[in-house]
Amino acid sequence: MPSAKPTMDDLILETRRLTKEFKGFVTVDHVHLPVRRSIVVEIEYRMGRTSGS
Repeated sequence: MPSAKPTMDDLILETRRLTKEFKGFVTVDHVHLPVRRSIVVEIEYRMGRTSGS
């Protein structure tokens, strides 16, 4: 089941139509990548980070 579309309050970082090219070779082409706050919290938790600093 696909996840719900993130709201502006959920997003802490978002790229739209991101394209990256290295010496004529396209490595990323028109990528849309929303990053939700909950994803970052989960990564911090798994890495053992418990403080806000």
